[in-house]
Amino acid sequence: LAPFGPADGFSVAFQRFAADIAELQRWRHAADYDPNLELTVIDASLWVDKAKDAVGSWSDLPASERETFIVLLLFQPR
Repeated sequence: LAPFGPADGFSVAFQRFAADIAELQRWRHAADYDPNLELTVIDASLWVDKAKDAVGSWSDLPASERETFIVLLLFQPR
């Protein structure tokens, strides 16, 4: 997708946001499908806080990066 993203690449803040979302998704899948995974209430609370932080950081990202990301999610490059 590099040719379709910003000319100078996505910012460090955007890359951190994307990495956080990917990590949250991995844990969500583990929580849903790994019967051996045991999480404490404290673990769950930490993951909820991390999710809130990630969602909150979205609005801090440059509008151009948010728009590019949404367009790439919605429309497959040709």
